[in-house]
Amino acid sequence: MNRISSVLTTLGLAATLIGMPSVVQAYPTTAITAPMGSVDAYNEGVYQAQQGNYSKAIANWSQAIAFNPQFPEAHYNRGLAHLMLGDASAAIADFDRTLEINPQDGDAYNNRGLAHQALGNESQAIADFTQALQINPQDAEAYQNRGFARLSLGDKAGAIRDARQASALFLAQGNPQEALRSVSSDTL
Repeated sequence: MNRISSVLTTLGLAATLIGMPSVVQAYPTTAITAPMGSVDAYNEGVYQAQQGNYSKAIANWSQAIAFNPQFPEAHYNRGLAHLMLGDASAAIADFDRTLEINPQDGDAYNNRGLAHQALGNESQAIADFTQALQINPQDAEAYQNRGFARLSLGDKAGAIRDARQASALFLAQGNPQEALRSVSSDTL
């Protein structure tokens, strides 16, 4: 299993990305400010990603970006698709661009952290997870991800703190399965 698959499997993202509607961000039709060609291409990318056709989704989001280079959701989702296909470096480039456009996108920091972690750069991953938490202190996934990265660096005390915080947040958010998974991670 390659490093990216291992990280995605360990963090439970493969199931999350395939099964949750928040995998890709659908562009809200009530707030479209992008040119129509970019929205059409973007929406086709969302459809392709939902079908598991990540290469086609990347092509569609690339087309949306060609129409409108300032389309952060297209950069963000293309980054997720790159990550799903195992290209963490391309994912980082897309998350970087997302953050240039919208520096307050905590999800982009969190997912860029996962990409850094997939490349074995745990310190940069922790920095990204921490930035995500500065933007959204209620982000249970960012605590969980940072805990795993800390554990990889041998910071068991930090990993336990993050796992417990993630567990408390997951419970408060009505997600007991992830809460249990977070707590069990502090015994690794």
